[in-house]
Amino acid sequence: MFLFYKNKLVQKHNENVFINTLGPTFIFKVMDINHQSCPPSYKLSNDSSKIVGLHSTINIKKDMSVELCVSNYATSDGFKNGIDGIFKTSTTYCEKKTIIWIMFDNFKIGTLTREKYDHYYNNIESKWTPIEPIIKDIRVGKSKSFIITRIQFPI
Repeated sequence: MFLFYKNKLVQKHNENVFINTLGPTFIFKVMDINHQSCPPSYKLSNDSSKIVGLHSTINIKKDMSVELCVSNYATSDGFKNGIDGIFKTSTTYCEKKTIIWIMFDNFKIGTLTREKYDHYYNNIESKWTPIEPIIKDIRVGKSKSFIITRIQFPI
């Protein structure tokens, strides 16, 4: 067990573990869209704690632990903030739509989602749950009058 008193030390430790983990790295970059009225100079922070937990870049490897990080976006299917799972892989459909596959400890989590996307289960294990990027509007500016839409996986 490790105990750190600063987030920077935790990040450094996690980076070392990640580097020493075998296997290919999956990289998912955020897509931020400035709406028409929003000046191009407005950008979202890379600090995920300031932008509803959606990271600007996700680096992950197969069989790494993940945690859902967006407030309860599908509670009827068991998706709640803080739910743990294991990243299994990602797939791309129609050359545009990327889905990540998570295996949750509790098989009841994601039952409705697995049924909804059963047509995507080609060479994918039935226990894995497909997770799509979420779309979140984030207000920016001094008076929070501008909107930037962030699209990213909720892990």
